[in-house]
Amino acid sequence: HGGNFSTDAGDSGGGGVTYNIDEVAGQNITDAAGTLYDDGGPGGTYSQTDYTTYIVPGAGKKVVITMREFEMGPGAGNFNEKLRFFNTTSGVLNFYGSMTDGGANAPTANQVITGVDEGTVTIIFDQSGYYGAGGFYTQDAQGFKLTWEIVDV
Repeated sequence: HGGNFSTDAGDSGGGGVTYNIDEVAGQNITDAAGTLYDDGGPGGTYSQTDYTTYIVPGAGKKVVITMREFEMGPGAGNFNEKLRFFNTTSGVLNFYGSMTDGGANAPTANQVITGVDEGTVTIIFDQSGYYGAGGFYTQDAQGFKLTWEIVDV
């Protein structure tokens, strides 16, 4: 999966590092704790680019991800924009829609996704977009914010 991407997160009692997903695309994240945003960051909207990153806990550890904010996907059921998680606990999770609007396929507020012992969690920001009768649809929603922590098994 490309190279490792890690800075010294120090003690995990703090907030850890903060990345936009485009900064760690194709990389292994090994920081003890942090925050991950869509490629628009905390205040901006996201682009139409696909990104994949990997959170790698290391020996004797596991990944715990908490969904903080989530709003993705155009309306009318054309959910071509989604955030996908792959791990060996939950298999595949596909999130789209809006957390604040209570979308059936959106995460709930502070929903937790846990990886298995020493198992990598793959995060795919799937931005294929939607082409309809009116032309190419560009989503202007806020995207996502999640936090993670690598904890002892």
